[in-house]
Amino acid sequence: MNSEPAVMESDDDPQGLRERKKVQTREALVNAARDLFLERGFESVTVDEIAQVANVSRRTFFRYFPTKEAAAFPNRELWLEQFHALTAQRAGEPAYQTVRRALLGMASAFMANRDVMISQHRIANAATSLVAYQRDVDRVWADVIADALRSEHGGRESRLIAAAMMGVIRATLDEWFAQGALGDLLEMGTEALELVERGVLHRAPGSR
Repeated sequence: MNSEPAVMESDDDPQGLRERKKVQTREALVNAARDLFLERGFESVTVDEIAQVANVSRRTFFRYFPTKEAAAFPNRELWLEQFHALTAQRAGEPAYQTVRRALLGMASAFMANRDVMISQHRIANAATSLVAYQRDVDRVWADVIADALRSEHGGRESRLIAAAMMGVIRATLDEWFAQGALGDLLEMGTEALELVERGVLHRAPGSR
C-alpha cells in the first residue's frame, strides 16, 4: 500500500479549474450535439443551436470542434491516440500482429462504449452529408495502419494490406451494428483479421 498522502486538487489551483472547465464545456457540446442530431437529424441542426443548448458561444464551439461533422464524431482523435499507444507497445512482434492487437483493443473499447457507438452510427446513417466525412475517417485509419506496417513492408505493400484490413473492419462494424451492437465485436474482429492474414499477408512478398 502506498503510504504517501494523496495529492488533492485544490479549488484554488487556477490551472486545475481551467482544465475542469474545458472538460465540462466539451462534454456539454458533445451531449448537445448528440441529442440534437438524434432528435432532428444532422442536416437540420446548426452550430449556433448546438452552442445555444450547451450554453456557450459559437466561437467557443469552434475552439473545441473545427466543423459540425467533428462534433458528430467527437472521439475520432481519442481513438487514434489509443491506437498509437497500443502500436507503440510492440515488444518484438511482427508489425501485422502489432496492428492486429491494437485493432482488437479498439474493438474492446467500442464494446465498452456501445451506447456512444450506436448513437454515432444512427446519426451517420441518417445523414447523407456525412458519407464523405466517414470515407475520410476510413482513409485516415488506412494511412495510420499503413504507417504502422511500413517498418516491415514496402510503401505499396503496406497500403494494400491496410486497405484490406480497413475493408474487413468496415464490413465487421456494419455487421455488428446490424445485430444491434450486441455481438462479440472482439471475436468478430479476430475472425475478420485472420482472413486478411491468411488471404493477403501470407502472399505478400515482404511478409514473414
